[in-house]
Amino acid sequence: FGKIRNVNIKRINLLYTHTPTATHVLCYPIMKSPTLFAAILTYIIIGVWIYSSVVEDWPVLDALYFSVVTLTTVGYGDFYPTNQLSKLVFIFYALTGIAVFGMGLELLGETLAKRAKSTKDNPTASALLGGKSNVIVTLVPFVMLTLGAYYQKGDEDWTLVDALYFGVVTATTIGYGDMTTSSNAGKILGLLFIPVTVAAMTVFLGSIADRIAKSVDSSEDDDNTVPSLTKGHFVAMKKDAKGGQAVSKEAFLEYMLLNSGKVDQNFLDKINDSFRSLDKDGKGLLYSEDFSDLVMNKADVSIEMKKKGK
Repeated sequence: FGKIRNVNIKRINLLYTHTPTATHVLCYPIMKSPTLFAAILTYIIIGVWIYSSVVEDWPVLDALYFSVVTLTTVGYGDFYPTNQLSKLVFIFYALTGIAVFGMGLELLGETLAKRAKSTKDNPTASALLGGKSNVIVTLVPFVMLTLGAYYQKGDEDWTLVDALYFGVVTATTIGYGDMTTSSNAGKILGLLFIPVTVAAMTVFLGSIADRIAKSVDSSEDDDNTVPSLTKGHFVAMKKDAKGGQAVSKEAFLEYMLLNSGKVDQNFLDKINDSFRSLDKDGKGLLYSEDFSDLVMNKADVSIEMKKKGK
């Protein structure tokens, strides 16, 4: 039991060390690009001021919540512009703000990806976490958002399935709006975790797409693998070459191309016909003169067609 307990403690310590905590996730983008962070903070402050005092009369928390939900493109629909001026301001705010906030989310995603990579590169951590560092590191914020939404659900009668559904709709930025949190505690939770969760899910889905792309590439590489040959292949090559005790390089190439499925017999026949039309002396060799004659013939045909056109 002592050994098992020690392994579990090591797992917990490594999970804490390699999990993207709020300090890790927020400090890295701020240090790497303070100008970008200042721009994002400015946009959020402007959004709060405009929608709490100028075009709408929302409480500060609601205006802040609206700004974050808008700039992350989650867009639940529980808060939205209610008048013409508010909509006009929103058009400019969304188009410019989403671009700026998107760069911030990209930096958050980079942080999460680096945390996952640091776990992978650590043999002990990778072994203790069961080789699932990418999943663990990127989904921790999503799990926290889901559980937080469940326990801070306010007046909503949500089940754990509802909270999980809410978490996926949020993390993928689908944002149907059929389920939103109305409590202040839920909104504060959203302010903290929606940006991190969206960035984490982007990294997670990106890694899945990466694996699929690599799988497709490897299958294509497999298609290009030359099959092992047997004496039966040799007999088939001789048959296709119509007799003889040996197989020429040309016969070998034709046989291999046909059997790989890359070309069909009709295509090969057209290539051979093209070669024979250029091989004037029938020696099986092409000279520069053969191509010169081809160019001249094309020029003569072009001149003749122009004459007929006149």
